[in-house]
Formats: sequence, C-alpha cells, structure tokens
Amino acid sequence: MDPTFYTDPNLVIRLGRELQKRVGLLPLVEVHAFHLEGQPGEIVRMLRVQPQSYSEIARIVRAARTMKLVVRACGERTGGDTGIYGTSSTVLIDCGQLADSPRIEFVNIKRKGEEEETQGLRVLACVGISELVQFQVSHNIEVAQSVETTSVRGTVVGAITSSAPGIVGPAGGAHGGCLSDEVMCIRVVDCHGDLIQYSSDEELSSALSTMGLLGIVYDVTLRYRPISLTKVSYKVSNSLHL
Repeated sequence: MDPTFYTDPNLVIRLGRELQKRVGLLPLVEVHAFHLEGQPGEIVRMLRVQPQSYSEIARIVRAARTMKLVVRACGERTGGDTGIYGTSSTVLIDCGQLADSPRIEFVNIKRKGEEEETQGLRVLACVGISELVQFQVSHNIEVAQSVETTSVRGTVVGAITSSAPGIVGPAGGAHGGCLSDEVMCIRVVDCHGDLIQYSSDEELSSALSTMGLLGIVYDVTLRYRPISLTKVSYKVSNSLHL
C-alpha cells in the first residue's frame, strides 16, 4: 500500500465522492471536520451522513462495506468527553435526523426465550431525553432512570449506549438503576445492512456493553409502568409550646 495513503489531505474528499456514487442521491455524504481541543490547530476530517430512514442507513452501510470503510455511529454530545475515535476511512452515521414514524410507540414484544408477550415502549434513535420525558407526562407513564440520564441534552439511545447496566443505582438489571437497565429489546443495523433484534438477557448484555459497536442502533424498547401517585396530607399543630 502507498505509505502516503493516510496522509493525503484530499483522501477523505475522494472517498466521499466515491461513496456518494455508490450510495446514490441520498443520504448525502459530507466531509466533517473536528477540532481537537487537546491539540490546538489540529483538525480531523471524516465522512459523515445523516440518514432520515432505515433504508438510508442500510444503503450507506452496504455501500461502505464494498469500499472496506469503517462505519461508526455518532450522536449528540451528552457528556464532557470530546474524544473522536476514527481515521480518514471512517464513516460516521448520525441518526439524529431520522424521520421514520412513529418516534415513540407502545408495543408488545416476545423476548427471546419467553413464551408471553411483554408491553414496552419503543423509542427511535433520534428521540431526545426531553422528548421521552414529555411523552411520559402526556401518557401518565414512567420509565425508571437516574439523574445522569434525565438531562435535556442528548438522545435516549446515546444515554443507553454510553452507560453500563447496573453501574448507577441497584445492580444487575434492577428497576431504578441506569436507563440501560430498562432495555427489553434493541434493534441494530448490522454490517450487512439488515435490521437485527436482540432481546435475551445475554444478547442485551453484549449489545449494551459494546456501546453500539455491534451495529448502528435503530431503536430500543424500554420497560415502563403507569405513574403511581400518592396523596399526602399534613396537619400542623400549634399545641406544642416550648
């Protein structure tokens, strides 16, 4: 291989043009520049796409595979880490602009290894934390989540794939832990562009612990329950005088 392959400043542009030819009109392939905070003046360029549907995700994954490019998911920043992991041959897929519908819906799923269906809340990868909170309020339901994942910043999928089950709150999938503890099912677009579903405990553990590296996360299904209201009354007495 030519030793100047990865140092050619126009490499990303040429790769982007070729990838666009193989993808077609949509989604649009763009060269995205990242400024590295720890290295003033240093800029990293990678290819980025913002698909608006599952079919567009599949199209870009299959086209990138023919060029032997590395595909990684990216999303909204939810924390202080600004690290970028990739090279000139990396294609970043940002699902924040997905337009598939419904964005959030009630579903019944049969998890792998179980006989009966379970009610869940299916959330598309583009849904933000604040949107999920508003949906809960509007439908009088609640999804157990910790303070770290109730921020208005970032997406639900971003919060799930960047955390580890049982780390925050009760361990081992207990209700009330981090948001990833409440995942019943996760669907990802694999390296072949197919939509794959993981729902068993073992599959979910593997899918969540790799922070989305098994594929591009398309949606997740969360446990939910009706909001439980408790009426509390107080009676103040002035009979006690010191």
